[in-house]
Formats: sequence, C-alpha cells, structure tokens
Amino acid sequence: TPSTGTNHLDIDNILKRGIEFFCLRGTDVLDTITASSEFTFNLILSTIRKTPFAFNGVLNGNWRGAESLYRGRELSSLSIGIVGFGRIGGNVARYSNAFRMSIYAYDPYVKIKQSYVNQVSSLNELVSTVDIIVVSVHLNAETNGMLNSKLFDKMKDGVYLINTSRGAVINEGDLLKYLTNGKILAAGLDVLNNELVEGELQSPLIEYAKNNDNLVITPHIAGLTFDSEEKAQTAAFDAIKKELLTNEEIE
Repeated sequence: TPSTGTNHLDIDNILKRGIEFFCLRGTDVLDTITASSEFTFNLILSTIRKTPFAFNGVLNGNWRGAESLYRGRELSSLSIGIVGFGRIGGNVARYSNAFRMSIYAYDPYVKIKQSYVNQVSSLNELVSTVDIIVVSVHLNAETNGMLNSKLFDKMKDGVYLINTSRGAVINEGDLLKYLTNGKILAAGLDVLNNELVEGELQSPLIEYAKNNDNLVITPHIAGLTFDSEEKAQTAAFDAIKKELLTNEEIE
C-alpha cells in the first residue's frame, strides 16, 4: 500500500497467509513527502482565519461590509500543541516556529530534540496549556477515541482543534457538543470516522457544518498532491520489483 495508514487493510490476515506486506511507514522516501504536513498547516490557517467562509461570502456578494464575520487571530499570538511528534508533527513544529508561535508537543515515544519545542509529559497538560491542538497520530488501540469529553473538559475555553490523522481518534459526538457550546471555538478536519464505509458518506459533523461557520471539513486530501503520489507509487513499485527479483533468485 503506497500509504502510511494501514487501517484499510486486514494486516493480521495478510501476514497469517504468508503474504509480504509493504507500506511507506519507516521508509526513507517518507522523509521526502511533505504534502500532509503542508496541508495540516494550511488547515490550521484556514480554520483560524475562516478562509473558506470568507470565500463563500464573496461568492454571495459580501465584501468588507461583512468583515466582522471573518475576523480571526494572528498565529504569532497563539500557542500550538502537537499530539504525536512523528514526521508530520515535526514538520508542523518547524512551520509553526517560522510563524513565531509558542510550540508544545506530547509524544511518550519520542525524545524531542528541537530547542523551540516544549515537550510535555501528559496529554492533559498539553490540552490545558495551548490555544491550538493538532492531532497527528497513528490510529491504534491506544489512540482510538483518544480525544473525548474528558479531555475536552480540560482544554482552554475557545481552543482550535485540527485533525489530519484518522477520524476515529476523536469521539465525534463529543466534538459536536463542544463545538456547539463554544468550548472548542473552531475545528478543522480532513478525516471523519467511518469514512471508509461503502455508500454515501453520512456524518452528523457534515450536517453541522452546513449551518455553522466554526467547522471546516475537507475530504481526506492532506496527502493528495502530484508530487507525493508519484513518490509513494514509485516506492510501492520498487518494493514489488525487489520482491519479484528476490523470488526469482530463490527459484
């Protein structure tokens, strides 16, 4: 699979059948792909500066007369907390540093070396400290439903929440509640829970976004660039070629 995520595959069954498995995670090519990191930062800006709503306003004939609807914040005045300090989290930290933001991160499996990043020891500490929370973790048993009402209660009032990892890391019912009551000022999501289910995508979050201007949703396109797909597909083809050549030598 030319991707880092593998929740669309039955890995246990694949390995049980003796099938060789390849994904991009842990490969050198992954360090050359910045599409998801760049899009994550784009989603931060779009959510905080209300870019999609401002554009729609122009299409509806609004200009500066409606400026009170589109007022946002300067990034340099905000603190950002990154949950998961892998490739994407590390890149987002570098971009945030260029914008002179205060940067915090939580990842119990990584020793963060960047001097401009404040590594915290708990998720509770992170969410109670920062203005923006960016989720960039792999989906597994530990992270499934990780962001829920218990964690949302500990967040600062008026926080921004950004997720470009997997939809299932957030309890979407709880997110709706905290978007509605204003505890979460706005959210930007590139992923939704159950988006892999066949048929028409139905989500309470999409219905909410139709009538509210504090939720930006994009259709899982963070990694969708010509550049990233060429690199990923080439890596997958190279893995197949290597496996075929190895089997040919054995035979």
